[in-house]
Amino acid sequence: MSSMRRSGSLVRGAVLTALALATEVDAQPLRTNAGSYFLFAMRSANVKDLDVLSSCNVGVNCARPNGNSSCGNASFENAILADGSQVAADVTRFTKPGASAFQVFANQLPNPDNVTLREPGPTPLALPLLGDLDGDGQSSCGAGCTPDFGDAAAFCHLPNPFPACDPGRSVTVASGGDCGGAPDTFQGNGRCDLQPGTYGALTVKNGASISFDGGTYAFCEIQLGKNAHAAVGAATRLDVRGDVNVNNGSTFGEQCGDFTVNAFGQGVVSFGRNLSVTGAFCAPERSLSLGHNNDLTGRFVADVITADSKNRGHCCGGLCACIDAFSPTTAGVGDTVSLTGGCSLTNVTEVRICGIPALITAQSDDEVQVTVPLGAAGSCPVEVDSSAGTFIHEVPLTVG
Repeated sequence: MSSMRRSGSLVRGAVLTALALATEVDAQPLRTNAGSYFLFAMRSANVKDLDVLSSCNVGVNCARPNGNSSCGNASFENAILADGSQVAADVTRFTKPGASAFQVFANQLPNPDNVTLREPGPTPLALPLLGDLDGDGQSSCGAGCTPDFGDAAAFCHLPNPFPACDPGRSVTVASGGDCGGAPDTFQGNGRCDLQPGTYGALTVKNGASISFDGGTYAFCEIQLGKNAHAAVGAATRLDVRGDVNVNNGSTFGEQCGDFTVNAFGQGVVSFGRNLSVTGAFCAPERSLSLGHNNDLTGRFVADVITADSKNRGHCCGGLCACIDAFSPTTAGVGDTVSLTGGCSLTNVTEVRICGIPALITAQSDDEVQVTVPLGAAGSCPVEVDSSAGTFIHEVPLTVG
């Protein structure tokens, strides 16, 4: 889903008008699958006047261990959260008047006069939000706010084992230049067209452009300069061991399904100002800074999430369609495969398996059933089309 940068005041006015005119949306039980979340923090989220413009969630996994702890807090200023959205945290704070939220799941709501709840609430919730997803027998948040980051990694499908990078194979992209230090698929076109592989540091300098051919890449770090542009030719996964920084005025991704960014271990993921960022970011042990006056589309998972003012958030809902999982993961021609997700799947227009259209036999908001088509064989990409573009699941279906 491509995003255009707009002034925060114009967007906020449009959001308030839309809320006043919106058709009724029913409240739901707390959604817990990964695809339902725009933001998911293990310990805390402090995001100021973030406007969440899709019906998706902001969640904090851990409970607050004591009254002086920042852990367990989801903190907003005068934020606006769209109909169908949910906030889930032990303590949910709206620190300035003028906020409007749809559904809030919280055990404490300080300063309730600062927010209009469009559904009755807050609704108490049990914490932590995540179960023992990695199967190690430990709670996803132990005593004293001690996260089990393995559960968060499983929640957003961080690769295990995590790929190594190659410090001796760094790539530098200058403005108007090809890939420096790596083969370029299309030389002389004023950008780096990078093939999948294992690399060192990726540096995209101010005003430079990079297009990833598609597939899986490993990097030691990623630094995107000011007014830079990163796009894909096909769905791309970036596995990063070091920091990830996207600087002012840049564009990273254009539609749902373009980028999956996995950041291993401790460190930072940081966005500057006046950006457009689209991707599924998984950084369970890291701090994530969402920056200022940015258009953010996708899913963002981290240990601690912070943001300056005037950010706008979308999950892969609305016109987009994306899937979290499919079952079974091994099937034969003619078998039925169920695709599931937390964003609406009623927008799916076509499903392809091994590039071959698959007959849709059933379709609802959270599930699409298809028949494995004749001609599919081996390790098959599962592609989902909507009017906003194509989403390709990171795990292939085995057909045999």
